[in-house]
Amino acid sequence: MGSWVEGVWRWKLSWMREWFVWERNLVDNLFQSFHHISIQHEERDSLSWLMDQLGLCSVKSAYEAVVTHNVDCQRVEILDNIWNLKLPSKVNFFLWRVFIKRLPSMDNLLWRHIVVRENKALCMFCGEVVEDINHDFFSCKRIDGIWMFFLHGMSLSSALPHEAEHHYWQHVLLHDLVKKNSRWWYVWCATIWVV
Repeated sequence: MGSWVEGVWRWKLSWMREWFVWERNLVDNLFQSFHHISIQHEERDSLSWLMDQLGLCSVKSAYEAVVTHNVDCQRVEILDNIWNLKLPSKVNFFLWRVFIKRLPSMDNLLWRHIVVRENKALCMFCGEVVEDINHDFFSCKRIDGIWMFFLHGMSLSSALPHEAEHHYWQHVLLHDLVKKNSRWWYVWCATIWVV
């Protein structure tokens, strides 16, 4: 890890393998971040969570750190709304996975080298494109018919977005238009669950 040399800490990090070319910049950034760390020779080490004033790690402070640094506000609002729906928890969890793109869709399996051949990763409904979450739930021509059926049932017509977040916001607005029938929101969630 390192050692003291003439009163100054010297890092000696060893690696299990040689770095890939694309990793060299990451390692350089890591070593640059070490320059800001002041190691004291005769002081006891302690852990401190920088995202909290008291230095304590909690789920709340970790969530706030993720929200603040990595996720835009609209997406956070969607995820909050999903968890606040009065649905079985497995449905809430499934919807959450749809929006963060963490379902085992064929594009994710290809990316992880679980499905090796692209021709095995085509959409099981239309067989035309590589299956991904947006295609499976929102843009496949077979699934598109289901969404149009529900719109027609509510006496509405609309062009349907092909991305989860845009689809969500459109249906939130449609839900506001048809507040007399609050079941519309649950129909939207049920459709995603059933597809």
